[in-house]
Amino acid sequence: MYDIDISNDGKTIIGALAEINGTQLLIKYDIDSLILGAIKFDTLFNFENSLPANFTFFR
Repeated sequence: MYDIDISNDGKTIIGALAEINGTQLLIKYDIDSLILGAIKFDTLFNFENSLPANFTFFR
């Protein structure tokens, strides 16, 4: 996971994820769930083989 950003309220992390087959995803984690040990993310967008970059929460 790279190009990570945390929401202004501190509840969500977004970032790009490169899978072993080359697929690039924009994903979202709920921080409270991570703290409880649930390593589940939501896929916001599948870029296939293109590289996502510089995604941030609107400030």
